[in-house]
Order: sequence, then structure tokens, then C-alpha cells
Amino acid sequence: MEELRRLVKIFNENKFDKIYSISLLEEDSQESRLFKLASSKKNLTDKEVEEKLYFADAGSSAYRMLKSRLKKKLYKSLHLLDMQKRFLNESFHDEKDLHEQLLTVRILVNVGEFTLAEKTANQVLARAKKQGYVQITVFALERLVGIAVHDSSLAKLDLYERELEHYRELYKLEDKARSLYLRARLILNSKVEERSRYINNVPSIIEELKLVWQTTGSSKSFAYYVRINFFYLECIGAFNAIVEAVEEINTLVSKGVVDANSYSEQYIRFIYLYACLRVNRFTEGLESAEKFEALIPEENINWFAYKENHFLLAVHSRNYKLAIKILNQVSTNDAYQRIGQVFKEKWSVFKRAATFIFGVDEDISNLPFDDVRVEEPLSLSKDKQGFNVFLIVLDFIEKLKGKEYEALFKLEERLQKYILVHFKSPETERNKLLLRLLLTTIREEFDATKVRKKGAMLFQKLQATPVPGDAYAEVEIIPFEHLWEFILALLPVGTKSTVKQK
Repeated sequence: MEELRRLVKIFNENKFDKIYSISLLEEDSQESRLFKLASSKKNLTDKEVEEKLYFADAGSSAYRMLKSRLKKKLYKSLHLLDMQKRFLNESFHDEKDLHEQLLTVRILVNVGEFTLAEKTANQVLARAKKQGYVQITVFALERLVGIAVHDSSLAKLDLYERELEHYRELYKLEDKARSLYLRARLILNSKVEERSRYINNVPSIIEELKLVWQTTGSSKSFAYYVRINFFYLECIGAFNAIVEAVEEINTLVSKGVVDANSYSEQYIRFIYLYACLRVNRFTEGLESAEKFEALIPEENINWFAYKENHFLLAVHSRNYKLAIKILNQVSTNDAYQRIGQVFKEKWSVFKRAATFIFGVDEDISNLPFDDVRVEEPLSLSKDKQGFNVFLIVLDFIEKLKGKEYEALFKLEERLQKYILVHFKSPETERNKLLLRLLLTTIREEFDATKVRKKGAMLFQKLQATPVPGDAYAEVEIIPFEHLWEFILALLPVGTKSTVKQK
């Protein structure tokens, strides 16, 4: 039942005009009824569904056959889905159209209509060459070679085979670029410690990807090169260089060096938002985010990544009302269940931050995000130099607000050990300084006057220490300077604390 439920979910989440040989309007159709039962949020078992369809008299073979027929028809209908909202890059739609035309060529050949087959194959070939689709160019040439053999045209055969040999070599390069890209992307998306070990190898990969693109003119190779270049610039903290890279891409498109359909405006805008966040151009970033919202539908899975940057821009600019609004938007999006576990954990952390820190008069406790805490063995808490630092600070703030001073006194040794074990490199200096400020708060027994005085030099160092690139630290969900100001605001003002360590 799980396979059918997943298929039905795809059709329910995307627009479709019809499903192969199925009329969902016919209430008495068993296939229609099974489709609706598989759409149920009750997660019915096979036995429950069978009883509803056949009552008590049916044998299981009838149900198995019905389910098998429906699954086959759903698989055959996938190409009928309206994917405009799911895949925003025009290259996806172009490739889909070209592959469908190639299928048409094969059908025409099979029915013996070689004249129309050759005409269609040449149309595919011309488009594929123009738009830099190397693999599709190879497929089209292979079809034309077969047609030339059927027509006994040695001249055409020689022409197509020479071209085919050339484009097969280009495809080998494109495939190599794909392997380089995927490996680099996997590691650059991993934990901070792994990224920092790998980062020095990335420039050579970027140069190799650039060379492949310049050699092949392949749109995919260009996309691989651009994306890894952006990843790298993010990792080393060269966010101003990202803005320059975006301008360079726009120039290449305007000059016709890069086909416009290889250029994803949505992806570039997404990167631009993040660059604005990292160079503190909050007003510009928020304005761009508002314009971007109209370009990306909520059902698109990338909407959540865009909203993450939108949320962080709001938080860093202290626009907490907007941040709460974004949390509500995310929590009510039905597509939330489709995003990965790590991203769900992030939104849970964002909710905790809003609950304890933002100070907005709006109850968000019922937002459907699972709570993530530092002691839980989840993806974020395993990232000792990244998100786990923020989880530690959130726990500290929660206990401080609840005046759980004894629990905080017990935290002192743990914090000291954490600093010694995990923060040895210069790139972790901001993390180290923030946790040392927490230690100061504990050691001065939460006395506001003493904490401010003892922590003043550490805070000055924190303010003077630049935020490292993404290879060495995750983006600060709330700037550490803001977190320290909030912690100070929780301490008694103008009086000495009566808290003493037992």
C-alpha cells in the first residue's frame, strides 16, 4: 500500500488534467475509489482498503489485481503532470520536451515513417546543439545514424558518425563534470568539520569544471561550474564575490555565450539573498525576498530553502514580527512533510529561538515543529562546531529565563571541556568567545554588574571577530552579539544577584 500511497500523493500535490484511462469523476469506478482511499490521511492498511472496496465477500486476488492496474496507470501518467511549479528551471521543461520528441522519432521509425522521423530528429538535434544539451545531441545523432543506414546514404552516415564521435567525447567530459560536482556538493553540504578538511581541494575542481564547460559548451557543465563556484565562495566567506559572479553570469547571458534557458533566475536570486544576509545588506535582501516570493510557488520544495534565508534576514535585522510571520507560513504549508529531516530540525530550532528570544506577543507554541534539544542524537546536535553551539545557547537561555541556576552551575565544567575539545582553530573563535561569555555568566553567579564588567573584553573581541565562511561555521541563526545582549537583559539590573553556588 505504501508504494501506491506515494504515487497518489504525487498526483495530489501536482496539477494534472487526466490520468491514463482513469476517470476520477466516476464514483462507482473501483480504480477511482482506490485512488481516493489511497489519498486518505488515515493511512489505511491493505486489509482495510480491501474491505471497503469489496466488503467481506471478495478474494484478495481481485484487490491485488486492482492495485496493480492502478499503479501501472499512475506510472504511465507521470509525464502528464504539470511540473511548472515543481521545477522552475526552464531547462527541465526543454529537456522533457526534447526527450518526448526523441520518443516520437523512435515510434515513427518503428512504423516505417523514416522521412518524418528524420525531420523530427533533425529538429531535436538543432535545438539540443543550440541549448547545449550534449547528451540529447548524442541521442539525436544516434537516431539519425540509424535512419541513414535505412536510407542507404553513405554521405549522411559519414557526416552523422563524425559528429557523433565528437559529441560522445564531449559527453564523457560532461559526465566527468557531473561526478566532480556531485562529490563536491555532498561534502560541502556536510558537517562543518568535514567541509573545513575538504575546502582546499575545491578551487582545482572549480577550474576543472570551468574548463569542461568552455570545452563542451554544455549547459549542464555550466550549471555544475556555477553552482560549485557559489558553494565555494559561500564556504570561504567571499559573499561580495558572489554578487560579482551574479553580474558576470548576467553578462554572459546577455552576450549569448550562455543560453538563457541554462540560467535559473530563481537559483541566482536564492544565492543573492544569502549573500545579502552574510554581508549585512538586510534592507536590500528583504526587498529582494519580497519580490522573489512571487516567483516561487509554495508547493515547490525549494520554497522552504528560500524561506529559510528570508527568516534569517528578518532575524538579523531584528524584524521579529516578520520572522514570526514566516514561521507561521512554513508551518501551514502542506509540503512541509516532504522536506528532509535536517531541514525540519532547523525549523524546529528556529521556533525555539522565537519562543525564548524574540519577545513578540504571539503564541507560537502550537506550531507543528518537533522540538530539538542539545542532548538529542539528531543531525544538528552532532555538528559540534556548527548548529550544536546554538542549541547549547538556547538551552542556557531557557534555563536562565526559568531561573534554574543550579542546573546552570552544573553546566560550567561541560562548557569548559566543550571549548577545549571543539574550538582549536582560528575559524571557531566566535563560537569560543560566546561560550566563554556563558562561562563568565556562571562564574560571576549571574550578578549583572560583575558579568557586564568581566565580559566586556570578551564581548569586544566577539564584535571585532569576523564571521567565518560556511566551510568553518554555520550561519549564526541569531547574531552572537544579539544573543549576548539578550542574556544580559535577563540578569538583574542595578542589584547584586543573590544566587550562590552550593
